[in-house]
Amino acid sequence: RREQGAPPVGQDKWEATEGGFECALDLVKFIRREHGDYFCLSVAGYPEGHPDTIVHVGDDEAALSASERTRCRVVVEEDGTKKVYVCPDAAFRLEMDYLKKKVDAGADCVITQMFFDAATYGAFLKACRAHGIHVPIIPGIMLVQAAGGFRKMTAMCKTRVPSQVSAAVDAKAADDAALKAYGVDLG
Repeated sequence: RREQGAPPVGQDKWEATEGGFECALDLVKFIRREHGDYFCLSVAGYPEGHPDTIVHVGDDEAALSASERTRCRVVVEEDGTKKVYVCPDAAFRLEMDYLKKKVDAGADCVITQMFFDAATYGAFLKACRAHGIHVPIIPGIMLVQAAGGFRKMTAMCKTRVPSQVSAAVDAKAADDAALKAYGVDLG
């Protein structure tokens, strides 16, 4: 699987440049081959699945497996319609296989995509260990600085946001100081 990051400004999709790296695994292999252990390498890990693998699966999370429920995102649209999104178990296994390849190629640690639920992180740690990934797994956090930025990033990353966090951000959206103070307390 390719792991590219955000596309450059003005482009809808990330594309490798000629002679460039296709994915993070290629970069890890290159650095280890050219520089040995000179650099400490961290790679990305996705406790809820890579955003490209998170898909709409209907309107009822009850049909999800226990592991899918630890990483599903439930969105209630303005019209009241409920939508459930998740990285399905089969796709998540492929994600974990790819993460293992990055670690086996020489990554020293994993930094996760942001998350807002400690249980999500715990489930990811267990999944990593079950896949033979024993490097440090560093939780990725996002400080809540502005409601608009928070909403944009969580939507782009398809991050699960607990209802109490969403409610607190919404309630403090017009008060920058209160929102920032909440962000400090949150994370």
